[in-house]
Amino acid sequence: MPACIGCHVAMFCGLLFGAGPAPDLAETTAQLDLAIEAKWLERGIVAEGLADDATFLRRVWLDLAGRVPSALVVREFLDDRRADKRVRLVANLLASEDFAEHWARAWSIRLTEKRPIRHAVHDGHVLQMYLRDGLMNSKSYRQFTTELICGDGAGDASGPANFLLRYDARPEPLAGAVGKHFLGTTLQCAQCHDHVFAPWKQEDFRGLAAFFGRLKMMTSDDGNLHAVVESRRGEFQIIEPGAKPGNDGTIPMTTVVPRLPATGMSSLLMQKPRRQRLAEWVTASDNPWFARHAVNSTWRELFGTPLVAALDDPAAAAKSDHGAVLDLLARDFVAGDFDLKRLIRGIVLSRAYQRAAGAASADRRAPPATDLDVEKARLDKLQWLAVFPVRSLTVDQLYYSINQATGNRSSEEAVVEGSTANESLDADDEEYSDRPVEALGEYEVGMQRALALLNSPFAHEAVQSGARIAATMHGSRIGRAHVEWLFLATLARPPTKVELKEMLELVRGDRGTKGLEDVLWVLLNSAEFNTNH
Repeated sequence: MPACIGCHVAMFCGLLFGAGPAPDLAETTAQLDLAIEAKWLERGIVAEGLADDATFLRRVWLDLAGRVPSALVVREFLDDRRADKRVRLVANLLASEDFAEHWARAWSIRLTEKRPIRHAVHDGHVLQMYLRDGLMNSKSYRQFTTELICGDGAGDASGPANFLLRYDARPEPLAGAVGKHFLGTTLQCAQCHDHVFAPWKQEDFRGLAAFFGRLKMMTSDDGNLHAVVESRRGEFQIIEPGAKPGNDGTIPMTTVVPRLPATGMSSLLMQKPRRQRLAEWVTASDNPWFARHAVNSTWRELFGTPLVAALDDPAAAAKSDHGAVLDLLARDFVAGDFDLKRLIRGIVLSRAYQRAAGAASADRRAPPATDLDVEKARLDKLQWLAVFPVRSLTVDQLYYSINQATGNRSSEEAVVEGSTANESLDADDEEYSDRPVEALGEYEVGMQRALALLNSPFAHEAVQSGARIAATMHGSRIGRAHVEWLFLATLARPPTKVELKEMLELVRGDRGTKGLEDVLWVLLNSAEFNTNH
């Protein structure tokens, strides 16, 4: 690693972020796929084909809207014969309230590393609502970031204030948060000493922390309300190296001047409010970390893993397996004025995202593979994006998918959704309730979730609700139409002949909707429902 990255970064970002109008998005997506597929040729990898319509529909609904589509939506999409129906679907989802709600929730969790409910000092729900409103209005990623860094105000009203309150409005935690959440760096590791594995110096961390040196957290007399204000005076101070307390017990302190990381530039030479100057540097078009981290984290949200593991050294990241794809999307993101929806649209309409999640296979011309060879081929395909990576649903995706698939609203009525909060709840329930976690547990995989799906009152109410709706839709004489409806509602596809035969065995006899409850219970507990294949 170079000892100083200032000149290194200046040279690199000049090559990466050239000025010019945004290219056609379809062209960028095509170049993305070509860059990925060129790797397959080098390594003799045979990729899976594209996912069928039902698989793509369910996948993109889960990733963009946070839940499965309704049975009626599934039928309409599968019957649609227009060549551009996937493009239309993505456009409609990105314009929906479901998208804004789901991505605001996920983004709030990523920014604070906590669930979006009210905590001791910050209110994650207020932050989520701020993000949701901005996404509905297509606020740019640059504007979001600027507002979050420069925020102030009371925690019961200001989304940006709650981001700052999450880190107690203190310089050191906020410096680490800015480095991690907006730049994708491990700058926080240089808080106590120069970074061991990355080219960050302790002075980089301290200089960034000093931009927040005048922030203060105010607390109401009853301790229930917190706010962020910025003083006109005051500086970030640290204990003087090697200093010992004086005779009066005071410890000598050193003032740290705000300084932009990797540049050596002091903000005191700039005639602007210091946090505004920091935000301008963070979100600058030629900042080699900002756009690339936005792309990297968005890719991780859609694929489960980022394109590049570490961004601390931009040149090293560019030479990694998928560095070219990251740089391509970052250039388009900058040229497109940091439009998050444009970035997502380009990724989900790529062949890489639309790839089937099939079984791994090596070159089909090769002789039969051993188990070890098959596993290696599977890992190679995942590494080189030749197969779509299957992952478990998040607790939010699963919770809202179950409610959507079954029409169950008994638990969802108690979930606070902005201005539509249930007035029957007392204040504590409204502010601290986290229904998805309460219903399904905190972890994506494990005994807690398995038991919740098998035995919990939430699952029991859901299957009863779904069975009643199927009977209402298709009549009291239970048969094929009911089973097909439940498959469309849960798995976004019709049942196979074998599945239909087996499920009809469960619904035979004079049991009212009990047989349908059994079918729905099986579907909700299936691996297919619990993953985003």
